[in-house]
Amino acid sequence: MEQSSQRRRLSVDKLRWTCDPKSLPLDSSSEKKPSLEIIGQERALDSLRMGLSIRRQGYHIFVTGTEGTGRTTTIRRVLEEPNGHIPDLEDICYVFNFEDADSPKLLHFPAGQGRDFQRRMAHMIASLRRHVPYLYRSESYQKRLSRLERSFRQMQEKNARDFSEHARQNGFALVEMQTGSYSRPELVVIAEDEELEITELGALVQSGTLSEDDHLVLVQNYEKLSDELKSVMRSNSRLEEELRREMGRLQQSVVLPLIRDGIEILQSRFDTTEVREWLEQVEEGLLEEEWIPSEDEETPAEPFFRYTVNLLIDNARKDKAPVIIESSPTFQNLFGNIERKTLPGGFAFYDYRQIKAGSLARAQGGTLVIMARDLLDEQAVWPMLKRVLRNEKLEIMAFDPRNQAPVGGLKPEPIDLDVKVILVGDSELYNMLLHGDPDLQRVFRIKADFETDMPRTRGNLRRYVSFLRKVQRKDGLLPLTPGANAAIVEYGARLASRRGRLSTRFSKLVEILIESDYFARKMRAASVGVEHIDRTLKERSRRLGAAEQHLHNAFIEGSILLDTRGVAVGQVNGLFVLEQWDYHFGQPMRMTAAVSPGEGDLVSIEREAELSGSSFDKGHLILEGFLRHRFAGQRPLCLDASISCEQNYANVDGDSATVTEAFSLLSALSGVPVKQSIAVTGSLNQFGQVQAIGGVNEKIEGFFKVCRDRGLSGEQGVIIPASNADRLMLSKEVVEAARKGEFHVWSIRTVDEGMEILTGFPAGRQRKNGSWTPGSVNDLVDRRLEEMREIQKASK
Repeated sequence: MEQSSQRRRLSVDKLRWTCDPKSLPLDSSSEKKPSLEIIGQERALDSLRMGLSIRRQGYHIFVTGTEGTGRTTTIRRVLEEPNGHIPDLEDICYVFNFEDADSPKLLHFPAGQGRDFQRRMAHMIASLRRHVPYLYRSESYQKRLSRLERSFRQMQEKNARDFSEHARQNGFALVEMQTGSYSRPELVVIAEDEELEITELGALVQSGTLSEDDHLVLVQNYEKLSDELKSVMRSNSRLEEELRREMGRLQQSVVLPLIRDGIEILQSRFDTTEVREWLEQVEEGLLEEEWIPSEDEETPAEPFFRYTVNLLIDNARKDKAPVIIESSPTFQNLFGNIERKTLPGGFAFYDYRQIKAGSLARAQGGTLVIMARDLLDEQAVWPMLKRVLRNEKLEIMAFDPRNQAPVGGLKPEPIDLDVKVILVGDSELYNMLLHGDPDLQRVFRIKADFETDMPRTRGNLRRYVSFLRKVQRKDGLLPLTPGANAAIVEYGARLASRRGRLSTRFSKLVEILIESDYFARKMRAASVGVEHIDRTLKERSRRLGAAEQHLHNAFIEGSILLDTRGVAVGQVNGLFVLEQWDYHFGQPMRMTAAVSPGEGDLVSIEREAELSGSSFDKGHLILEGFLRHRFAGQRPLCLDASISCEQNYANVDGDSATVTEAFSLLSALSGVPVKQSIAVTGSLNQFGQVQAIGGVNEKIEGFFKVCRDRGLSGEQGVIIPASNADRLMLSKEVVEAARKGEFHVWSIRTVDEGMEILTGFPAGRQRKNGSWTPGSVNDLVDRRLEEMREIQKASK
């Protein structure tokens, strides 16, 4: 089987793609204008441009992709492009509603006019407040006012005199009776030159001073005169009211020309129906104002506040559609707020002047970009955003930060929205919303998916190097040597996990550039070279790899059992990838299998201990299907088996261990020992075919490091799926060991190919009668299973 092993061993040139600096199509050192184009995201760009061009309900955009692929930068760049949508930018103001104080009105102006209207309105009110009191204090006005008051007072006095004379003729006098601070006119009887109240006449009758008949006449006259007095008082009250009306008319006749001049100037300058109608209400309100408060009245804390213009959106200095990237999408920041005002006594109230715009309102006519995960972290924001975008109306309301909910108060007139919203998130978040929220696709009909890699074409290589040059110039970094350019390109291929592709996670490249510049300056180099790139990558692994080092030490010290030499039955070295923050590393792990006659139960100890994820459990079920397909087509599977990832105490997931499980199980059943110098990774299907897995580079390097520190024997290596062979971008250290014949990588397409490498035994072929090549691994497995069937049959 050595021949089989040699045939499936990958040559050194297959383990890593090496970029020849001379092959790079652009000499970055001579580049004068670094490229600003967006690299490797053609599909996402087309989706973005389409979404931005369709200005219809529901055509908002959800951008997905891995962080670092340039999503936000690309969005900014695309939004700077002309897309055919040239909005008529508006200024938006809230003003007092004279018909309903709780429902502030909206006024719209062409961009730049809102500020002008606010300023001119404030100037008009200030001017009126200065000049109107002078008019009221003028000599001519005071004379007219005096004449008016005098004429009405004379009429009131004449009514009182006429009634008083009439009362005297009937034996009564009109006097003022004081009750506390209030005085009122009252009738008294004149008897024997004295003024007596009507109730005092009874005593005169008893004393004989006044006859019964005279007393009766006086009482009757008193009642009649009392009615007449009430009529006189009502007449004088009407005269008082008429005086006030006339004084009001006089005041208005004086102030109206001044007010109307100011209003007409504003109406002529801001000639729209809504502004004209509101200014008419302003005129009526101004005519009713108390321009000179009475000395015995307290001056209002905020007089004339109803005429203040709240400029909500000011586009005076904008010449293109606004683009707002909302980094903190709280309820207030996104939808706006009505801030609460508190008076000295502790009374709280809401005022239209305290209406504040959020980013949705400020993006009116343009685009609002929001990070989706930040938005979903905020209570009540996502349902409100959907409702606003669905209705295309924004209602600004007061928000209580203590209860994280809108509260009652003012209900301003809603804003008709013309905003394109772009949500930015990863694919996992998008899929979660897609399956849990049917409104997602009704509101965000356009999806722009950012790729994590792109083909390694000559054009993309040119763009790559151009990007590196742009970053170097923009951030003031040291220039890169041709070799350093090639090293960064190789790192991009490594990130893409495929030799024929390059990563589009450009933020990662920028990190390498910045850190390499640090090491180059530290070493007093004039430029960044390959040695600085290598130093950066090595230091990043050391800096971020504390967990990896702890595990590695455990392997070397023997506290975690793992053989890298010799053979064993039912025991295979598997490979996993662990993640620590943004650092991934491979970890070998011993996989063991134990078998006995039974009812066909295949037990995963990880699953029974609830240490496995759904993908891992699925792989275990596939392994059961593989055994039934291969060895139990016409006969029952009469074994019990348990499979375990030894010394694993954490959750495991993924199906990349199924091939390893299959090898350990086949070894346990056949009794054929497996080489412990080899580790395995791969996904299995029910027909015994080996499928691709993720993290292949990290897995190989994880096993290599253990073998290296224990001592390379020349027999050690890793078996991977053949479909992963084009994804190898192994470290230079692994490649060098392979070149020296100290470490190997094999690729397989089937379980049988892997068993031959692991055991040195032929896997065997199945004959037409169902039997296998005598002495092969599969034959030994089949015979053992038949023995177990006989044992089970005999036990019943």
